[in-house]
Amino acid sequence: MITKENITNLIGKDPDKLLIVVRGHSGSGKSTLANYIVDECEFKEVGYTICEADHYHYDDYGNYCFDVSKLQEAHAWCRGEVTHNLINGYSCIVSNTSTTIKEFQKYLDLAKLYDYRVVVLRATGNFKDIHNVPAEVLQRQKSRFEDYEGEIYVR
Repeated sequence: MITKENITNLIGKDPDKLLIVVRGHSGSGKSTLANYIVDECEFKEVGYTICEADHYHYDDYGNYCFDVSKLQEAHAWCRGEVTHNLINGYSCIVSNTSTTIKEFQKYLDLAKLYDYRVVVLRATGNFKDIHNVPAEVLQRQKSRFEDYEGEIYVR
């Protein structure tokens, strides 16, 4: 069970100028972990924002409308949201699959550019995927996952 104390010990007590990268395969609990950090660890009060490429795929009524042809556009939008937050001095959580280091390197570069501390969390749960990702896609995600030195595994 993840507790407020566990998270605080993992990422530190100072949420200022902190970029948290949450990564993991579909159904690993990335969004749940990101929301827990903001809601339960009192980071909401310091202006944390959660940025996910998945957010791009929601319509005005809250319906998830994934379109694979817009995946690059969704990730560009997500990077733009993170950039906006860092430029304006807000700490941020970016939560995407990020199976390879290349897929989240731009976030690491942004953090360095704006002098943010980075914590990389790897969600390792196996929950029912709410987006109905096909089994073969999920298996590809898992098989191409690259380890990142210093990342913290969270179940």
